[in-house]
This record gives sequence, structure tokens and C-alpha cells, in this order.
Amino acid sequence: MIYFVQIINNNLLTFQYEIINEECYLTICQSRYNQSAIFSHKLKATIHQPQYFPYAGFFHKLSLADIFVILDDAQYDKRFTNRNKIIATNDWIWITVPINKDHKFLPNIFVEINNNLKWKEVHWKKIYQSYANTKHFKLYRDYLHNLYKKEWNMLFDLDFETLKKTIDWLGIKIEIVRSSELKANGRSTERLVNICKEMGADTYVSGKDGRNYMDEKLFEKNNIKLEYQHYVYPQYQQHLSRSFVPDLSIIDMLANVGPDCMRLINETNSNLMELKH
Repeated sequence: MIYFVQIINNNLLTFQYEIINEECYLTICQSRYNQSAIFSHKLKATIHQPQYFPYAGFFHKLSLADIFVILDDAQYDKRFTNRNKIIATNDWIWITVPINKDHKFLPNIFVEINNNLKWKEVHWKKIYQSYANTKHFKLYRDYLHNLYKKEWNMLFDLDFETLKKTIDWLGIKIEIVRSSELKANGRSTERLVNICKEMGADTYVSGKDGRNYMDEKLFEKNNIKLEYQHYVYPQYQQHLSRSFVPDLSIIDMLANVGPDCMRLINETNSNLMELKH
């Protein structure tokens, strides 16, 4: 067996590339305390706020990277951190996790769910009504049903659990790291660069809108390449809708497409990556 190995913050990351032999790999495994890295493969990182069952493009971006740093200590963003869209009859509706109103300016890890409202019952009912008769919903039904039976107090815990499960469903192989576990600081682009450096990544995978707010020269100055995701939402037969409704929660694609989700996403988005030198 031939391996590529990198050791970061005492966490051993292994990838099957033709770089070093098994004997060298075993030696490195015995020296996990060593903070140095032995590598030649280019590590790609992507960084994002937590989201509640985000749309398929979120997961497409993850599939382009080796490391996903989730911004658990960034300020809560009301757009999709606690809500997303699902199908309704020829339309879409929001499913929203209510939060403590006093927490909307706090970091994600401190935002509490308002459990005085019966949101879990509402979400499960809406999801079941929208997708019970789809081709593949049965594959995810039990997990979702049990999800909404559990007690959830912190929004991040709910988001993190559902993101990890969806990554598993989609078969995406990626290392997940919480930003609160890192030493990287700074604001805006500076922090993105510092996170990449701490993780040993020499390429940052950004959404297409990143060019509107990132300082590209700061990446260049630190010898970190920029890759911008170009995402086209794949169309598929959608239950309850005569015309295709894009940008819904990944739940919609899972229920209608099932295990072929990533194949469909990748086929639709092949060769759509832009490299910024």
C-alpha cells in the first residue's frame, strides 16, 4: 500500500497517493507528536458558516476540497444558519428553527434554540408531507424522524449533526475541523488565509461570490492559490412541482434522486472550476 501522509496539530490525515512507501508511513504513525508535515500533494481547504440542511451547491463545494473548516465561532448569520427551503405544491416553503432573539449577534456556538415553539413537530410534518411519496425518501425517513424526536438546545449542534450526516449520505470524503479548535485569528480574508496556513492547505476553494469580498492579493502574498466554485444546479424530476424549483434544501435532492445525488451534481458541474493565480 502506498500512502501520502500529513500531520497537523497531532491529527493524522492519510490519503492514498503514490508518494511514500508503507515503511515510511508506519514510521510517521509512530511519531504523531511531530508537528512537521511530509507532503507533496496539494491540500485544498474550504471554509464556511454552519447551515441547516443547505442546498446541494454547499456540498458540491465540499467535494472539491480535502479539508472543511466550519466556522462555529463566527457570528450567527440569519440567512441559512437556522432555515432552508423545501418543496410545496408548485412552490416552496421555509422551515425555520426558532432561536433566542437575544442571541442573534452571538457566535454560532452560543446561539440557543427557542424550544418554547413546537418547531420539531412542524418541520417533520412539513418534510413528510412534501416528500413521503418521493422515490427515495424511505432511505432517509427514519433518521429524519428520529432527528426531530431528540432534544436540541444549541443551534450549532443541530447544524453540525445534520451536515455530518448529509456528508456521509453523499459519500464525500473530507476532514472536518471546527474553527474554534484552531489558533488562526484575524478578520475577513486575513483569517481565511491564517486558517489555510494552520491547516497546511496551499489552495482555498471559495464560492463564486467570494470574489466580491475577499482580498485576492492577500492569498497570493501567502502563496495560497484561489479556486472559485462555479455551480450549476442540476435538474431532476421533482415531486409536487410541474416546473423545476432550484436552490432547495439538500433534502429535496436526496428524496428525489437518492444515492445518485453526487453523480448528478458532478456530471452537471464537470470542468466548471476557475483557478485564480
